Amino acid sequence: MTKMLDALLNLSADEITQADIDHVVHPTATVFQKADNAIIFKSGKGIYLTDINGTEWLDACGGQANVALGYGREDLIEVVADSLRELSYGTLFYGLGTVPAAVLAKKLAEITPEGINRFYYTLGGSDAIETALKIVRYVNVMNGRPEKTHVIGRRTSYHGTSMGASAMTGDAPMWDGIGPLLEGFSHIDQPHIVSPEGDGAKAAQALEDEILRIGPEKVAAFLAEPMSTPAGIYVPPDDYWPRVREICDRYDVLWVADEVLVGFGRTGKMFAVEHWGVSPDLMIMSKMITTAYFPLAAVGMTDEVATQLDAGGKSFYHGFSAGGHPVACALALATIDVYEREDIVNKAAAVGDYFREGLRSLAEKHPSMGEVRGIGMITAFDIAQDVVGPEFGPALHQRIRDHEHMFVRDYKNGQAVGFGPPLILTNEDVDEVVSRIERAITAVEAERGVN
Repeated sequence: MTKMLDALLNLSADEITQADIDHVVHPTATVFQKADNAIIFKSGKGIYLTDINGTEWLDACGGQANVALGYGREDLIEVVADSLRELSYGTLFYGLGTVPAAVLAKKLAEITPEGINRFYYTLGGSDAIETALKIVRYVNVMNGRPEKTHVIGRRTSYHGTSMGASAMTGDAPMWDGIGPLLEGFSHIDQPHIVSPEGDGAKAAQALEDEILRIGPEKVAAFLAEPMSTPAGIYVPPDDYWPRVREICDRYDVLWVADEVLVGFGRTGKMFAVEHWGVSPDLMIMSKMITTAYFPLAAVGMTDEVATQLDAGGKSFYHGFSAGGHPVACALALATIDVYEREDIVNKAAAVGDYFREGLRSLAEKHPSMGEVRGIGMITAFDIAQDVVGPEFGPALHQRIRDHEHMFVRDYKNGQAVGFGPPLILTNEDVDEVVSRIERAITAVEAERGVN
């Protein structure tokens, strides 16, 4: 830490905690933080974080599933420092550009699914979703179809917290207390709800039925994550996305793939849609594009969509002052270079398989554990509520955090435990994660008399 930064942060642990309690409003939390719930980090290295009291935490969430390469990689930190020295800011407004933004766009065109060739930079997933929603409506209005603006999403989805993204997020708590939602959105069920038996064509039929209910002449787009992560990590049937692609083509509906959480290697492919051999019309990217060291997101689109966006040669009045920041773009290029040079994506696929094998072995010994599922480096297991009751799950989450000092994802209101760890996780790291899970489960089962 530099002397200047050290001086600026020169408060005691108690003073820092009090500053957090008194002045910071935390996302998705009650406004007034309590001291016994406050965990404030000072440093991080690899897959571990250290708080201001010196306690080390194993981050099996990878931050917000975005710290792909772990904390504190010196080579990437140097890229940020060098880029700041070279060009600390550069706008993309008014046709201006920067070297990193141009070179990154060229690289993205090379690695994204076939057809995705042009990129609109934003700061994060929510504003990238907003951008995509405006694009799919704008291209229809500008091309003489002002009624074709409706967007279909899926229930138990997550697309962000801004107004349009909240409307598209199919999760009722996201809608509480904000008044009327934006109009022109509707939702269908996730594939595992429509067809628990795994019939992809049946699951995709829900989309066609909704298009016909609204009217094809009114539907602009279908926006969805390639796999259902907020619902508890469900991988769709192999024939689901190919069938969705056919339906969208038949009714002239744009398919927007939200790869914010699953892109850049999370699923064992560079992008999740690659598992099904299909390409979207627009694709949302963020999180692991910079391994979370700097804010950046992008909306990828086909040349056809870009051409429609340019209808009549009018300007698309939209943008963000820091969108495509040169430092963020330089860091993204360096991050992608690490993915490729170190074979991160393939390694993540193999270690992810090893992780699920470990959890399934654990489930054979513990009646409180239910189904284990996932793909690549994104995994979850259910709590067997029919065996242990609804209170077991929240108690287990609390035990994992407070006693094992490990962060995991809470799905289904505590009834599923999820993992989105850094892609650099090794088999030895997996063994440590599974060991901590086993200790926590054993303790909670003993407390509750589960045999």
